Amino acid sequence: MKILKISQVLDITGLSRATLYSYIKNQQFPCQINLGPRRVGWVEDEVTDWIRSKIQLRNAHMTTGEWQKVQKPARGGPFHEILLLYNNMLG
Repeated sequence: MKILKISQVLDITGLSRATLYSYIKNQQFPCQINLGPRRVGWVEDEVTDWIRSKIQLRNAHMTTGEWQKVQKPARGGPFHEILLLYNNMLG
């Protein structure tokens, strides 16, 4: 099990800090865990599961032809890792 820093969560998800905390407040994103008096982190598996749920939701509303119209993100961009996760899910 790995704990992610906020900078890592923001990089992986592409969310802004304000959006991340808004999603947490509205129970739309996994809560952080307290690691110390001034340090929090997120469980990597929970963040990955959240990303996968977003991909599955997207896929439920898209046909194969629509997926081909989606532009692939630039390597190293904020959604590159999401695409990698998606490709890994496909096998």
